[in-house]
Amino acid sequence: MSRRVLLWGGAILAGLILIGLLWPARHPAPVAAPVKPLAKLIVKFVHHLQRPPEETAPVGLPVAPAGETNAANIYRQAIALYEALSTTNKNILSDWQTNVDAAVEAELCEQLRPICDLLQQASAVTNCDWGLDQPLRFDSKLPHLGSARNLGRAAIWNAAHCRRNDAPAATDDVLATLHLGQQVSHGAGLIGYLVDIKMQEIAWSFVAANADRFTGADGQQLAAAFDDLSYDDAFQRAMEQEAVAVDLLATQLATMTPVDAQKTLFGLSEGDGGTPNQAEDLPDQATVIASLKQAANLDSDLAKILATGSGAEYEAWLQRYEALKASDPIANMFLGAIPNVVTKAQGYEVNRALVEAGLAVAANGAAGLTAHLDPSTGQPFTYQAVPGGFELQSTYQVKNQPLKMFFPQSATPKEKP
Repeated sequence: MSRRVLLWGGAILAGLILIGLLWPARHPAPVAAPVKPLAKLIVKFVHHLQRPPEETAPVGLPVAPAGETNAANIYRQAIALYEALSTTNKNILSDWQTNVDAAVEAELCEQLRPICDLLQQASAVTNCDWGLDQPLRFDSKLPHLGSARNLGRAAIWNAAHCRRNDAPAATDDVLATLHLGQQVSHGAGLIGYLVDIKMQEIAWSFVAANADRFTGADGQQLAAAFDDLSYDDAFQRAMEQEAVAVDLLATQLATMTPVDAQKTLFGLSEGDGGTPNQAEDLPDQATVIASLKQAANLDSDLAKILATGSGAEYEAWLQRYEALKASDPIANMFLGAIPNVVTKAQGYEVNRALVEAGLAVAANGAAGLTAHLDPSTGQPFTYQAVPGGFELQSTYQVKNQPLKMFFPQSATPKEKP
């Protein structure tokens, strides 16, 4: 079984094991008196690291070690230029489909030129060190994530508006955005991985809507970028980092008194005004630590399975996962809402494949359907001609609706499907 098939077959489900990563939560305020139940705070503690990038201020970026060419430093220059833009212009750049009048567009394109030049310059540099904590902890700061996503949005707006008549240059902007997404996923755990796939979404939504612009070498470059197997490697790395972070948290709690452990957890969520339910009978500190250790072991084992691609190993892991979720209330807080995140993660895999197939069909006709298959079934996507182009549809469903994508086509393909 290939790694990509294994990934689709369910590893994504477990890869997002710490469900607190994006789930809304009210955070308790610090209290002076000791509180017995620590377990209820763990999900909120995880949420502190995994909050959406927009909540992370794009200031105070850590300084990477000097002396070696570092793409992160180049990205920081681009971030500084972006932050100098007006709020109005930032709002325009937040969506590549936002149209403005010719004068505003010309001004924005002028401002974006040095930013996009820096992104492409950074893409040519192998080393990218954001100066993050190693190993990653649950109180580690990740201020570069929101800034990086803003850069990606700006680059795709540039591709859509400033490169309207220059497909090779627009291709460079898309590739630079995808590369930046991969660079932010390094060392940033699962939240970095999720920002990466969100930047992929920004890129593929633009490429799909402009598929007839990307033919020949441009289309081939983009298809190869969306098919990059390093996305699977990024997921494996994220699981390894999560395992270390969870284990480190358990080790830290084990060295603390119950009061100090509680203060540590409260300190990460200070300021949101919530209050803990002191009367609730939840597991004690030792039980919480044991649960964290089990979760860390599951994270680590899944990372190993992703590296080997063994379907049998994954099935055995899945049984352990289900058993722990059913028997351990602390683990269940981490695992309970996974299906909601799974749908999103699997959808990204399908959408990348839809873009690859759509580019191939737009350029070469039916051959693209058999060369780029639906990862959810291993079969070709369904093709349908529609006014102005064609539509590809997967059997994979989100909210009871199959994923599908429209591709404009101004010319008849060489071979109609």
